[in-house]
Amino acid sequence: MGGFTLIELLVVAVLLAIFAAVSVSTVQGADEQSQLAAAQQTVRVIAGQIDVYRQVHGEWPANIDPLWFSNYKLPLNPLQPDHAHTVADDVDGSGNDRKWHPQNKTTESFPFWYNPLNGAFRIRVPRQATDAGTLELYNAANGSHVPSLAYTGLVP
Repeated sequence: MGGFTLIELLVVAVLLAIFAAVSVSTVQGADEQSQLAAAQQTVRVIAGQIDVYRQVHGEWPANIDPLWFSNYKLPLNPLQPDHAHTVADDVDGSGNDRKWHPQNKTTESFPFWYNPLNGAFRIRVPRQATDAGTLELYNAANGSHVPSLAYTGLVP
């Protein structure tokens, strides 16, 4: 008879499952990397507009104007695209011009953070499974080296 044995069928099924698992993890990793690259580009675009304003007016803008961007809206945060196009302007009200990073680095309230006293702009990130994971994503998205989630100062 010319049929396959049960063991041969099981070997083929296991091989197909392994190939599927490898390809799914590769696609998921590529999606996460593209979101991170888009977040980094968003930071560069908005920070660039803040710098242009300062060069033209000689001071940091009081807030980030949606009119600076196409469609007259701030870009979306690619790491949290369901948030509105909003920026928290130093929401803790400390008036601290030495603050270069927000106290809250996650997107629980706003997708972006801006300190109008020194022009510092940061993209906030979704909370990850661990604080270390959240900090790693925050640093990667902003090109920073913040040592902890509570840190708010200037990082060399």
